[in-house]
Amino acid sequence: MARKRPTMKDVAARAGVGFKTVSRVVNGVSGVSEQTAETVRRAAAELHYRRDMIAGNLRRAEGRTDSLGLLVASVGN
Repeated sequence: MARKRPTMKDVAARAGVGFKTVSRVVNGVSGVSEQTAETVRRAAAELHYRRDMIAGNLRRAEGRTDSLGLLVASVGN
């Protein structure tokens, strides 16, 4: 059975910090001490955590994705 990919929640649990702290470190946002940031980076490395760029791209400033959904009854025409 394939092992599931580690998430930010997994990194937070390993580092003993909150999800938002991991998010700040991963995204390079200020407000986290260097010591805490290093703890998070070490936990991420131990878990082989990688950012999911596709998921990150779905979440943009102001909650906009610049995507459009379209429902059609038939694509035959």
